[in-house]
Amino acid sequence: MNEVNSNSDYKFRLPKEKYQGILKTSIEFIHLDAFSSIIKEVSRSEFMLLAQAMDYTCTHNGAYITVADAAEMLEVTSSSISRTLGGLLEKDLVERKNDKNDRRNVHIAVTDKGKRLLDNFVYEAFIMIDQALKDFTDEETELMFELQNRFIRSLSKVVNERR
Repeated sequence: MNEVNSNSDYKFRLPKEKYQGILKTSIEFIHLDAFSSIIKEVSRSEFMLLAQAMDYTCTHNGAYITVADAAEMLEVTSSSISRTLGGLLEKDLVERKNDKNDRRNVHIAVTDKGKRLLDNFVYEAFIMIDQALKDFTDEETELMFELQNRFIRSLSKVVNERR
């Protein structure tokens, strides 16, 4: 990953939320292939688990994701999550938290080192997206974001109808 000393070294053309939307779509639809050059520290499965654990904590009032929940959300087996978790533990990117009520439940907490890795990934990915957009006019960029958001809403509706 290209190290950047400060997140203010690069001047972005667009608001942060624009990059977040396209980054989320890019990650989900191309499974990180385009961004693998900036996440050399971890495997794809490690990154996906790390990102899922961080997202869960952010969207569940600081609660930690369980191995079972991570497996369900990532559509893999619990044993697969446990193997992937081992690599993240070795790299000090996450830590295990035992459930006080049920010791069989293992929770995954992202460490400060893991948070820094995710923050650096997002920052570097935003730079890549910004650079890829340099050949688009402002109008084309806005239209692309509008269509992307419409597509995501439509795809979500289709997925929900199939459940």
